[in-house]
Amino acid sequence: MRTVDTYNPQLKVTLHKTIGRETVEGNDPVSTRYKSADYIIDLSPYLGDGASVLTSKSVREPSGGFTLLLIDRFHGKKDSFESLYGLIEPMDFIEIRMKHEHDDTTEIPIVMRGFISEIRRAESMGADGQPQRSVVLVGQDYGKIWQMLQILFLPGYVIGQDLITNFRLFERYGMGFETNYPSHKFIRDVFEKIINPYLKGLMPEGSSNPVEFKLDRVMDDGSRTSISGTQNQEGTLYNLMRMYTDVGIWNELFIQDEEDGVHVVFRPTPALKVDGKTKIQERAPDPEIIDVPIGRVINMTVSRSDADIANFYWVRSPRFDLNSDLYRQLFAVHASPDKDTVLLANYPNTSEGLYGLRAMYGETQTGPNDAYTSGLKEAEEDKRRDKVVDWVKHRRVAMVEQNKDNVVLERGSLRMFGNERIRAGMYINLKRGAFNALYYVTQVDHSFVPYNGFVSTLTLERGLGFVERVKMESGKQSPWIAERTR
Repeated sequence: MRTVDTYNPQLKVTLHKTIGRETVEGNDPVSTRYKSADYIIDLSPYLGDGASVLTSKSVREPSGGFTLLLIDRFHGKKDSFESLYGLIEPMDFIEIRMKHEHDDTTEIPIVMRGFISEIRRAESMGADGQPQRSVVLVGQDYGKIWQMLQILFLPGYVIGQDLITNFRLFERYGMGFETNYPSHKFIRDVFEKIINPYLKGLMPEGSSNPVEFKLDRVMDDGSRTSISGTQNQEGTLYNLMRMYTDVGIWNELFIQDEEDGVHVVFRPTPALKVDGKTKIQERAPDPEIIDVPIGRVINMTVSRSDADIANFYWVRSPRFDLNSDLYRQLFAVHASPDKDTVLLANYPNTSEGLYGLRAMYGETQTGPNDAYTSGLKEAEEDKRRDKVVDWVKHRRVAMVEQNKDNVVLERGSLRMFGNERIRAGMYINLKRGAFNALYYVTQVDHSFVPYNGFVSTLTLERGLGFVERVKMESGKQSPWIAERTR
C-alpha cells in the first residue's frame, strides 16, 4: 500500500489602515468611515475561489513585491457598507502570512510586510450571466521606503536651508562627516538619521506594526566609503547606499521580514567555492542551508553555459585615479607576480584556447582603512597608496573566485510545494536519493491559490549539481544510480 501525504496550507492576510482621510482635496469632507486610521481589516474572508496571493523577494532587487486578487465583497464598518476598493488607499499596510503544512501549535509565519501602491477593481459578466467583481492590490515590502525617499540638492529644497557647501548630506542630516567612513556605519547612519525617523512619522501612533528597520544584520565588510561621493550624490537612498558600498559584485543589500520586525541585511556575498564548503570572502556569513528532498519538487530546470566565462579580470578604483598614480601601479600588475589574478588564460574552466579572450570589468567605490587620509608625508603617502593597491587586488581576487568556474556552475529555477522557511539569500541542499547538491537561492516567489495550493518557485545560481556528478565514479557509484537510490 502506498501512502499519500495530504496538506492543509494556511494563509492569513491583514490590512492595517494608515491613511485617515478628512477631505477629498482639502475642502470637501468625506464620510466618517474614512476618517480614522490604524484600524484592521482581515482580508482572509475575501480570499475565496478565484482569489490568489503572490509574493516575490530577491537579494538583487531593492524591494520585494506582492499582488493580491480578492473577491469584491462588501465590508461593514460603523454601520456602513463599502467595497474594499473604496476603503483601501496607497500606503495602507499589508501583512501576509503563509504556512504549507497544518499545525495548530505554531502561528502562521510571516512572509512579507509591505505597503499598497495600487488598487484596481475589475468587473465583468461571467459565462453563466452572473456579474464577477474582484479587487487587486499591488504593492512592495518595506523596501518601498528607501526607494521613495530621495536626496535632491536644489536651492531652497528645504525652506530656509539652502545647501551651498560641498558637504550637503552632513548639513541636512548630520551624517557622513568622517574621513575614513566605514561602509557599514554609512548604512546604519542612513537608516538611523533618515529612514527610521520618516517611518516613525508615517505609521500611526501606537501602531503594532514595525516602525523602524532593525540593523543587527548590517555587517562590517572591512571597507571604507568615499566622504565626498556620499555627500553629493542625488537619487534614491537605496541607490546612494548601493553605489558607495560595492553592492553587486562584492556585497548584498536587501530586507528580510521576521517575526520580530524588518531586518536590513548588508553583508559580503556568501558565495562558496566549488568544494561547497569554503567561503570566497572571509567576512561573509556562514551559509544558511535548508534541505529540500526531491519528493517536494514539482519541476526543475537547470543549465550550464559559457556565456559568463571570463579569463581577463580588471577592477578599477576611480576614487583614487585622479589624485595618485594608482592606475599606473595597477597596470604594472601584468608584469608582476600578481598577473595570475588578472589573466587566467590557462585555467581549465577559463581556457583562452577553448573560449577565446573574454574580459570582465568591475569598479569599487570603497577602499581600505585610512585610504582617504590626506596631508601625509611622502613615506606615509606611499604606504597609503600601497594599501589601496592591495585593496583593489583583494577586490579583483574575490571577483575572480566568484566567476572563474562559471562554466561548471548551474543556474535555473525550481518549483516545489510551498515552503515559507526558504528565503532569498539562503542555500538549498537538493537531496535526490544518495545524490546531494547545493544551490544559492537569489529569489523566492510564493503563490497561494485558495482551494488549489501553495507553491514556491526558487531562482537558483551557483548550483553544484554538475560539479558533484563529475566527481563521482562509474559503476555502482555513478550519479545516475545515486540519484535514483531510495
